Amino acid sequence: MRRIGFRGARAQFGIGIVSLILSSVATAVQPLLVRRLAESFLAQNPLPTLIVLLLITSFLTDAIGAALSKLLLGFASERFVFNLRNSVVGTMLRTDHRRFSSFDRGDLNNRVVEDIPAAQQPYFSTYPELLSSIIVSVLCFIGLLFASLRLSLALVAVLMLVGLAMMLVLRAVRIAAERSREAEAAYSSRLYEMLYNFVPIKSLRAETWMLGMLSRQAEESRRRGARLITRTSLILPIINTGTQVSIVGVLILGGVEIARGNLEPAQLATFFLFLVYMISPLVTIAVSLGELGEAEASRARLKVVFDGLPGEPGTAEVKLPASPPSLSCTSQDLTYQYENGERVRIPDIEFRGPGAYCLTGGNGAGKSTLFHLMNGLYTPTTGTLSWNGLSVDEGSSAEIRRLVYLMPQSRDVLSMSVRDNLLMGAILSDKEILTLAARVGVLDFFTTLPDGLDTKIGNDGIDLSGGQKQLIFVFHALLTKPRVLLLDEFASNLDAPLKSAISNVLAELATDGLVIVITHDRELLERFPQHIVLGRSASAR
Repeated sequence: MRRIGFRGARAQFGIGIVSLILSSVATAVQPLLVRRLAESFLAQNPLPTLIVLLLITSFLTDAIGAALSKLLLGFASERFVFNLRNSVVGTMLRTDHRRFSSFDRGDLNNRVVEDIPAAQQPYFSTYPELLSSIIVSVLCFIGLLFASLRLSLALVAVLMLVGLAMMLVLRAVRIAAERSREAEAAYSSRLYEMLYNFVPIKSLRAETWMLGMLSRQAEESRRRGARLITRTSLILPIINTGTQVSIVGVLILGGVEIARGNLEPAQLATFFLFLVYMISPLVTIAVSLGELGEAEASRARLKVVFDGLPGEPGTAEVKLPASPPSLSCTSQDLTYQYENGERVRIPDIEFRGPGAYCLTGGNGAGKSTLFHLMNGLYTPTTGTLSWNGLSVDEGSSAEIRRLVYLMPQSRDVLSMSVRDNLLMGAILSDKEILTLAARVGVLDFFTTLPDGLDTKIGNDGIDLSGGQKQLIFVFHALLTKPRVLLLDEFASNLDAPLKSAISNVLAELATDGLVIVITHDRELLERFPQHIVLGRSASAR
């Protein structure tokens, strides 16, 4: 995951870290230069020009290095998020349907949108801040040792006690962060379901019920978030108490050492100056360690996606020709079992092309399941299904989809242009789109759009009716002219003239390909007289 994120970002990251180190060293030497300057004043010597120039240089190096580091690490972090989002989304798109279905879609959305930015934070914020703080703290501590060994040892004892308390708190923070992330993901998933099902919820007057469900999930998220805040709220008090005890202890113990003649006032002043410069880095270290616990929870959630969604095998032992002279699909003892345990049994059937078929049957007969199997989205649980002798399995799914196009019953348009929705990555000219539109009698629909084929669909564009959306879905299939076309209830929202015109185009595709339509539409059943009926057993008539 780290290797993927850092692609194209290593140079910016490296220069940013070097700038940060220079800035940190410049910060750490400032107390020493201030001490030299103070000693010169106390000795009533002339203003030491070299010391003043070095001090000014350290201030400028500190400021420029910090700004440059922040800028470059910020650019690198954006590249990291970009790379990781592309990789995670690519992993989702390239995995098989069964593994993808094992994840909640709202949760996957949450992992991409929120967990990735949280997971990049250690590399470009937390770790650099830790590095800078550690450099300043170590160099300042070396200065403390030279100023007074006894005071330094006393300070170490206080810091060890603070460190022990911090270890206990940070462990609790990490656990609370994991649970808080889980609760946030669960709420995101439920909210996603509500947004997706807004119309049925409103039509069934189930708003109050859904609000109650979301409220309970939000309460669980709030409760776990409050628990995380409770843990993280202990970090600063612990470090502040430690620094306050350190400062007071240094003053008291330093005064005792001066009274005994073991320490010069100038040494105590130098020690105190180094200690003041250490306080801010120590606070940063404590806060950064707490942030690491939260970031680790996000990183673990992303790792689950990479581990749980392996790429779909694309190495079929047999390759299907791009334009086979004949097409056949046969099944034998075919079953498919869903994640909930439901098992669908498909009777032995055979489709032969070129030709066109209507696939019919009652609800639950397995029509849509069969289409998903024929397209390679599903793979058989038992039995066999094959295309021209190539069995549908995990190794051949991608190869089969190169030949077999499926237009599912449930789908929605994308918030892109009309052209993007029509082509979905296919390379075709506007002329080809409009020629087909004229042929099926819908040219006016496309030419009267506000921006033609560039018209946006969705919040920033136009709304489409159910029939218009259905037209766009079917159009993609007709434009790409696949050898095998599976259409699941494609005519449900189309008027009779348009349905008839599209049927004529489908009939032409069937002259050298295979077209199968799931339908109960009387006109389509008459237009394509070869029928396969799914029920207790399949029958052709």
